[in-house]
Amino acid sequence: MSKIRNKKKREKFDVISNVIIVLFALLNLLPLYWLFTSSLKNSSDVVKMPLDWWPKSITFSNYVDVFQNQPALR
Repeated sequence: MSKIRNKKKREKFDVISNVIIVLFALLNLLPLYWLFTSSLKNSSDVVKMPLDWWPKSITFSNYVDVFQNQPALR
């Protein structure tokens, strides 16, 4: 009987710890998401308040500018 209780406690602890780990992983991925979505926005949309979590109009001009006008590949 004691082994069954310990196993159930362990399973409950595993579920809780996995949920916490997933939440921390998502929290750590948030800056990467913001970086990527901001690269697809105009400069004025990046600093706009309230924040837009997804660009209303997607633009690749930032990437064009980096590869044409900046020494990114040198």
